[in-house]
Amino acid sequence: MNLSFKKRINKLRNLSLLSIVIGFLLIYLGIFFTSSMLILSFLTGIGFLLIIGSTISFFILGIYEGKALTVKCPHCRKPTKMYKKIDYCMHCNEHITTVPEYHGKEI
Repeated sequence: MNLSFKKRINKLRNLSLLSIVIGFLLIYLGIFFTSSMLILSFLTGIGFLLIIGSTISFFILGIYEGKALTVKCPHCRKPTKMYKKIDYCMHCNEHITTVPEYHGKEI
């Protein structure tokens, strides 16, 4: 899979943001069903759970990104974050590693 971990974190962030928007839309959609308490409570409950779940997801991703190692890419000389021992540069998508055995080798 030719996908860097940074891109996967951004995909998870986008998914969390989308679930917040969907959660708010479900809660606001419940306003139109005030005559049926069952539908209103169902939509509000599902919307609330989506918002809480995405908030927890944002919190966990923020903690994980705060622990990332910032290094300079040897190819483009720009600072990039590394989440694993072998990762991609955010700017030029070249392989970067902190393991000396892998320097100069095709990964």
